[in-house]
Amino acid sequence: MSVLKGLCLVFLSALLFVLGQPNALFGDGLFFLSFIALIPVFYILHALTLRDALWSSLCWSCLLGFCFGLLVYTGLCFWLIRYERGLFFVAVTAYAVLYGLLFGGMQLLSRSYPAFAFPVMALSFCVLEYLKSLGPLGFSYGIIGYSQWTFRPLLMTAAIGGVWIPSCFCVFFSALCTEILVKYHAGLDRRTFSSLAILFSCTVVFSLLGFQVSLFGAEYRDITAVLIQNNADVSKYAEDGYKKDISNLVSLSEEALGLYPDADFVVWPETAVVPPILQYYHSRKDVSRFNAVSSVLGLMLRNRACFIIGNQHVDADGEDCNAALVFDREKGTIVPPAPELYVKQHLVPFSESLPFYTVFRGLYDRVFPDRSFIWKAGDCPQVFSGRGISYAVPICFEDTFGSLCSQFVREGAFCLFSICNDSWAASPVCQRQHLAMTVFRAVENGVPVLRSSASGVTCIINADGQITGELDGFCAGFLGRKISVPTKRRPYPYSLYGDWFAQTELFLLCILVAWACVKHYSNAGMKLQKQKAQKQLKKNGQME
Repeated sequence: MSVLKGLCLVFLSALLFVLGQPNALFGDGLFFLSFIALIPVFYILHALTLRDALWSSLCWSCLLGFCFGLLVYTGLCFWLIRYERGLFFVAVTAYAVLYGLLFGGMQLLSRSYPAFAFPVMALSFCVLEYLKSLGPLGFSYGIIGYSQWTFRPLLMTAAIGGVWIPSCFCVFFSALCTEILVKYHAGLDRRTFSSLAILFSCTVVFSLLGFQVSLFGAEYRDITAVLIQNNADVSKYAEDGYKKDISNLVSLSEEALGLYPDADFVVWPETAVVPPILQYYHSRKDVSRFNAVSSVLGLMLRNRACFIIGNQHVDADGEDCNAALVFDREKGTIVPPAPELYVKQHLVPFSESLPFYTVFRGLYDRVFPDRSFIWKAGDCPQVFSGRGISYAVPICFEDTFGSLCSQFVREGAFCLFSICNDSWAASPVCQRQHLAMTVFRAVENGVPVLRSSASGVTCIINADGQITGELDGFCAGFLGRKISVPTKRRPYPYSLYGDWFAQTELFLLCILVAWACVKHYSNAGMKLQKQKAQKQLKKNGQME
């Protein structure tokens, strides 16, 4: 295969992959393109297996995988440049290397299982998507299953096994279609169509099960919530910036509560209030910040609603935390402030945390001499109760992880108030990609998600993943709605078992890799014994 042809096919595959997700050309993405996005790369890997020697095909596979990862993450995450250009290049290069290693691994496995080359490659791709979402470096953007957020038959499968079932369908559909194309010239193999039929049948079963569990009987309570979108000032950490933001938030809240005087909840975005409320109220050393904090507390004193506020909190050890403060006058005092508190557990790597700091301390100290941006992570989920419901408040990046949100639900939450701030990216594409992941959190757990975002997308997502109200991006406003929230209901399979589907894929791949290694060393041993026997025979012949 020529270099130019290989690169053209990689570019085509990356383009289809990006267009399937929310993107600059099509705001919500073209979900159906994800079904065929990986056909070109699977075709390339198969062609390399047939035509080139092992070492040559392995090198070409790694190179093409590097190009694929580079193109995909440049197309998907270009908005990182606005935040930090160096971080963008590091992130894109890291994922390019990761996909280079993946393509090399798929090449080796396809040679070990030539009769099942395409399913094995598809399984490898699915497992990488799961692995790259784990740990402190976990990053869920770019998982192909999230492209299905507007396609209900596949979206509903998430209630059973999370986003990993839609991902599996997209990847395996591409792989099996490629197998059909490859075998077309050699006479069609009916078994390929059988594999495709099995894939469709399994997906239909999961989809029907997803629709079925959504019919679980439940008891509901109606609440009225007001979500505030203040179109945050990008200079909010400056003195005038945070004052302007607070003034805007108070003004919007008063206007909203004038229309919804019986509102149960008022929700402000992530870090809506920059000065730590508790610290500056009690210390009173900074008059300007004390007055700003007092204006927020005054708003809450004048109204009966429970306020959920994103705040830069300082804990008892003097550590900065990204927190959600819950002020419910039915449970605690407003003045002096006695809020309930949740501290963000999963911090954004290299933006809110330095992963594995103890290991790379020397390097980090040289590269990041000023670590004022580092937050202290929370150590446990927090479920609140009040106004007749139980709820949790995942903070921004956290709602991109299904396992974390399902943990809130297992702890007893029947509603998620997601508070976000994507204003730093200044990108509608970033906002829609984040929203797509949040929709899955609602379907996976069968709970409504009420999302307050600094610049968008502020919206209400019902338990079936349908967006029932939404504000335009990059403008100030508020969204008020009456919502039915479960107070009692059987938990969904995903809520109970988390990422069981992806973990099953990982287990199967580990078995395949282990067996391939056993076969390789067994064949190598037999080959060595054969060579020794031939040498012995030759030696005996010479002696005679």
